[in-house]
This record gives sequence, C-alpha cells and structure tokens, in this order.
Amino acid sequence: MNKIFKCSLIASCLLMQPIFSVSADSRIDNLIEALDKVKISGYLNLTAGTAKNDKPFFDYDKKLSTTNETWGGVQIDFNASENLDFTLLTKFFAESRPYDDSFGVDLAYLTYKLSDQTKVRAGILRVPLYKDSDYKDTGFAQLWLRTPELVYANNKVQRHTGIEVLQDFYVGDGTIQVQAFYGQNEDPRAKASVNSNKTFIIDDIMGVHATYTIDEHLFKVGATTRTEPGELEDFIFVNDAGKQRLHVNGYYAGGRQTFYSLGYGYDDGEWKIDAETIFEITDGSRQDNGKYYGSVGYRFGDLTPYIMYQYRETLDDSKRGQGTDVYEAADGTKSFFNTQKSIEQSIISLGARYDISSNLAFKAQIDRYDHEYTFVNDRVIELDNTLYSVSLQAVF
Repeated sequence: MNKIFKCSLIASCLLMQPIFSVSADSRIDNLIEALDKVKISGYLNLTAGTAKNDKPFFDYDKKLSTTNETWGGVQIDFNASENLDFTLLTKFFAESRPYDDSFGVDLAYLTYKLSDQTKVRAGILRVPLYKDSDYKDTGFAQLWLRTPELVYANNKVQRHTGIEVLQDFYVGDGTIQVQAFYGQNEDPRAKASVNSNKTFIIDDIMGVHATYTIDEHLFKVGATTRTEPGELEDFIFVNDAGKQRLHVNGYYAGGRQTFYSLGYGYDDGEWKIDAETIFEITDGSRQDNGKYYGSVGYRFGDLTPYIMYQYRETLDDSKRGQGTDVYEAADGTKSFFNTQKSIEQSIISLGARYDISSNLAFKAQIDRYDHEYTFVNDRVIELDNTLYSVSLQAVF
C-alpha cells in the first residue's frame, strides 16, 4: 500500500510540474515587466578645494577640504501607466549643510501626461527660475565645475511643494515650452534665527517661464515671485543685555520679492556659450539686485577649456542712508538694518573639463573673487580671494 501511495504521489508531482512551471514563468514575466517600469539613475560630485587666504570663499579657507562640495543623489523613475509617472530624487552630502540633513528627499512628484504637448506635475518640485535649474546640482551636466554662484545662490527659491503645468508649442523648426507653477516651501533659516518651534512658510511661490529651443540655440525668459515668511512680531527676541532686538528676517517679513530672468545657451558641439541675467526686485526693505554671468568654452576633442565672468550689484543704493532702516522696540531700543549702502561682487573663473568617458568627467577651475561693500557712513571694505578646485563628476 505504501508503495502504491508513493508511486501515485510521484506520478502526481510529475503531472503537476508543467502547471508549477507555467506559474513560475508567469511570475518571472510579471516581475520583469514591473522592473521594466522602473529606472534608477543618479549623479556624484567629488570636489576638493583650497583658498589662497583664510577669508572664507564658498566656505573654503587655506585648509584643503574634500567635503564642502561633495554630494550625490539617486533618482528613481516609475512608469505607473502610459500617462502617469512618479519621480523620486534623494540627495546626500559628504558634509551636512546648514538646515539640510546629510541625506534626504530632494524631489518627489507625479507627472500626468494629458497629451503629447501637455503635462501636469504635483509634489516636491524644482523652481524653474534658472536656465539650468533642472540639473543645478548635477555637475556632470554642466560645462563648469560649479554653477555660477553669484547668480544661482538663493536657497529660498530652489524648490517648492505644489503643482506645475508644462505646455509645448511647435513654432516652425523650434519648440516653446511654457512652465507655470504655484506652491510653498518651509524656511528652516527663519526658524533657526529666532530659535522658535514655529514653522515658517515661504508662501505663494509662483511664476511663469518660457523656453524656446531651435537648432543649437536656447532662450529662456520668465518671472518668479514669493513672500518672505512670518510677521515682524515672530522675530523679536531679547539679547544677553536684556534689550529687545529684531532679527533681520523680521524686518523683511511679509515683503514680496520677484525674480525676472533671461537666459541664453548655444552649443554646436564645438563652441558652448551661456549667459544669464536675473533681477531681484522687492516691495519691502530687502535690497534689489542685478545678477549677470557669461561663459565661453571650446571643445578640443575630450578637453574643453572655458572662461566665465559673474557680477552682482545692488540696484537701489539711493534708498539707503543713515537712519533710513530702523526698528524701535517698545523699550526704546533701536535696531539698524541695511547699513550697507551698496554691494558689488565679481568672480572670474578659468577652467577646463576633460571627459574621461560618456558618464565621467574631471574638472579643474580657478576662481578670482572681488567684493566691495560701501556702508551708509561711506566706509568702504574691499575683500578678495582666490579658490583652486578640482572635481570628479559622474552620472549613472
């Protein structure tokens, strides 16, 4: 009887084997199909630098640092359906930045394609203020070792949580993409300035930008606006002497700031030319600024030397004078703001990029920095420094 049972069991297993095989093959096919919908990519910037003297420049001094500008990110794209995609970009720093975790989520959003020319995105999104906003931190995608700091440095308008619409228009041989967005962003800097548990929100971050690409040319124009977070009362504190003081964020609280941008790019495979202008205009007490840069590079095979010039200046110097920006507390204590009447900054950069492979590049760059402050009492301070940097940048 046992022998008959064993033979029957073996025969049953043999008969069922194709069924199990089909089921296993089906699961494998389903797994392969699911994996085909997922794309994993990323970038890495390994940078070392040292300055000529100890006056900080990009957080560098005479001591060689390999962590100030070393970071990377991993991006996961999931194609949920023919029209719906999900994107997640994480970012890590070799050295934790102020107000940033050493590792965290940089972007996370859904994209829904309404048509071949219209897309809607929602989630944590990049603010498209700059010509190279989409890959500001992805050094490999740029000619330079780092983006033009005097133009691109504004941490309060790098990203937002909200919604945006992208619409393409075909004009002759070119394409115009219009990008409109609306959202808000938390401002941890305001929270830290008064050591408060309150959450400060940069409200009404919104704008419209248009990018026109034709042949080797790219043109971009647009405007972005935002409101400084909090109210004046949120930033009043008592100093060590027992006197009431107002933090500068309180003096600017509620002010509306608008950024008008104009950019141009040209790349014919040999020459690469970039230029950008941004005007920062405020209806409050914050200074108005004009920011400009231009760069030219030429490819000799895998080697591309380049030169870049950046300049920043205050535009409303006549508004500032002694006693024009003062806050008087209830106890009679006065706080003075905007004591710098004018600011002029410039950076000239010489560098070279060598493409080791299709996804790995080595860059070397020298930056000469000049900075002049003119105070409301006509006192002038001039600063200068030189930064030497090398970087290995990759995408995968």
